[in-house]
Amino acid sequence: MTTFSDGVLPDRRWVARRVMAHQVREGRRIPVSTTLRYDTRDPYAIEFTFHVARGMDVVWYVDRGMLHAGVDAPAGTGDVRVSPAHADHVLLSLERDGHLALIMMERGPLVRLLRETYALVDLGGESAHLDWSPVTDALAS
Repeated sequence: MTTFSDGVLPDRRWVARRVMAHQVREGRRIPVSTTLRYDTRDPYAIEFTFHVARGMDVVWYVDRGMLHAGVDAPAGTGDVRVSPAHADHVLLSLERDGHLALIMMERGPLVRLLRETYALVDLGGESAHLDWSPVTDALAS
């Protein structure tokens, strides 16, 4: 694999999957069509796009390593937490400005997506896919 130290980044690659998630609110499950997307140009994050209404999406970026850990045991602190839930599901807790959203999704599709991301970028190999040139250029000027 070509690394940044060679001065060349690997080609941009991505994977995306559409899944049905559920927002858990007041004991009810509200279906939310969700797109999970991973792009090697942002190798540490998985993008969750919640299609909440026609033409209106809510986007969250979740750390891939935390998601990896969270499918089997509670993980995360602060605004984003991931934990296994009953009946082979995963619970994603998203908090911002005092507002909390609990999102439940099946574990299987999430694990399959994670495996596909590892085929693109090994867990722990993310830094080889970062383009540091804008930072180094700014520091050099």
